[in-house]
Amino acid sequence: MSVRKLARATAAALACGLVLSACGGSGSGGGGGGSADGPSGEPVQGGTATVIQPADPRSLDPVVLHNNVSGQSILGNALYGQLILNDLETNETVPRMAESLETSDNGLTWTLKLRDGITYSDGTPMKSEDIKFNWEHMGDPAVASGYLTDSLTITAVEVVDDLTVDITLVSPDAQFPALIRETALNWIGKPATIKAGQAEVDANPIGAGPFVLAEWRRQDVIKLVRNENYYDAPRPYLDAIDIRTITDPEQRINNLISGGADLTTESSWLNLDKAQNEGLQMLNHQEGGGVGLVLNTRRPPFDDVRARAALSAAIDLELVDDAVNNGTGQVPTHLFTEDSPFFEDIPIHEHNPDEARKLFDELEAEGKPVKFTIIAFSPASQVLISSIQTQLSAYDNVTVESETIDMAQYATLARDHDYDVIMSSMGENRFWMTLFSKSQRNHSGINDPELDKALTDARTATTDEDRRAHYRIVQERFAELKPMIMYTRAAMGVIANSKVGGLQQYGFGSLLPDTLWIEE
Repeated sequence: MSVRKLARATAAALACGLVLSACGGSGSGGGGGGSADGPSGEPVQGGTATVIQPADPRSLDPVVLHNNVSGQSILGNALYGQLILNDLETNETVPRMAESLETSDNGLTWTLKLRDGITYSDGTPMKSEDIKFNWEHMGDPAVASGYLTDSLTITAVEVVDDLTVDITLVSPDAQFPALIRETALNWIGKPATIKAGQAEVDANPIGAGPFVLAEWRRQDVIKLVRNENYYDAPRPYLDAIDIRTITDPEQRINNLISGGADLTTESSWLNLDKAQNEGLQMLNHQEGGGVGLVLNTRRPPFDDVRARAALSAAIDLELVDDAVNNGTGQVPTHLFTEDSPFFEDIPIHEHNPDEARKLFDELEAEGKPVKFTIIAFSPASQVLISSIQTQLSAYDNVTVESETIDMAQYATLARDHDYDVIMSSMGENRFWMTLFSKSQRNHSGINDPELDKALTDARTATTDEDRRAHYRIVQERFAELKPMIMYTRAAMGVIANSKVGGLQQYGFGSLLPDTLWIEE
């Protein structure tokens, strides 16, 4: 049975509250989208879990790790812990190492206060000045953090006292807590270690997370052991975690099924579907947005909205899903998922071959042929491109080519806007960053005053009712302007065998390691 029919979507669209206060003692946890049929009862202390992650880190510097299900989220969480979480069922923000995060001006300035008594794994105290250092370190272009653009939304971090920082943003953002928890802003490393250089941080990373590095054999295994100074005792429950990187999706799921691992973080719809059929535990956090083709509106042919509309109408996304995901994915027909409080029945994509032909022919007659190249970053993307090329071969007056480049070229391409179509993603809390005309992450170059206003108003709204009204306009303008053709929702899953307990996610499917335990 398809994951499309069985996966339980969770409402992640609700913005974080404008005041976040610590609730309960140091044991306050949270997170978890979907359900898992793991062992019941109280967590068992001890044991080693073997975990598979999809991507190998280039460094253990916290700002270089990627805080999402397809990156190194379990590694970053294990070494560095979290400032805040969100509960994926309620979307309420849950404090962790942060005690509170407050704004009094609809999100332009924020005050973050650390819990008293948080220490690094070497026993030294974490201070507010460490947050300032880490966030400014992320903003250093020489570091090449994948979250450089995110860090540039922060204009100043000022130390108030040992536990408190004041934060000023470029523009008001009532959803700023989401930016923290969905990026490496959530991970704080000891400044002295980071300042010592990459060799030192890779050999001896110091954080306040539940585990510490025992050994890193590159291209083999990252061995972590329990941090005895972890603030949230009796967590972590495990004594150790062995993390192995397997980039090939089929190898990941086969390794898990054969008993070579206890769990894997997973971004493949095919693997989530196979896990469902194999009776494995499976969580799959879902939210709006998706993965797709970004159309560069700054130059021909997609500076003409008719070319964008023609391409959208020409492509049958169900056929794309059949080719790419064997029909197991979730095709995003709307900007938000149906259980989101901001969902409106405004389709963003409708397959209409007759309309596509009319527009292709119209543009050709005006001397504006629709000819473009799709830039991809891996050979695996060729399945997607082949499906699109095959479908477009049924139409006259449209030509599509493809080019596969190294991911390292992405930054230069994005900076110079040197592409017709580029593959990218847009998460639900990234609508402003992806679509606002002046945002550095606006790869489509879409520039629409009405869309800009709605995005900004939604970003600063303090009630769900107001936010919904603004997001309705966002959905209307997106459907009209078609800056991006999303072919699938992002899969943000965790798959585990029946012995693993305590599976919890937050943010972009990021897995919490301190709650994991293994049944004896």
